[in-house]
Amino acid sequence: MPPPTRLQNFYRDSMWKAPPIGSFQINTDASIIPNAGTSAGIIICDHIGKMIASKSIHIEECFTVEIVEALA
Repeated sequence: MPPPTRLQNFYRDSMWKAPPIGSFQINTDASIIPNAGTSAGIIICDHIGKMIASKSIHIEECFTVEIVEALA
């Protein structure tokens, strides 16, 4: 299986920052494996970092990383 296609890692040095109390933070990510499709995921956390909800999906079409990130 070929390695996934990746964007440059712009977030390598970043750390999670809590949202204001009473708010939620939504993080998304996506990956593409040529000839195998695309996956996207989402996670919602509260102000203390507790996971509230998460979801992942597999998309048969193989889009660009930028499009998949936007879909996520």
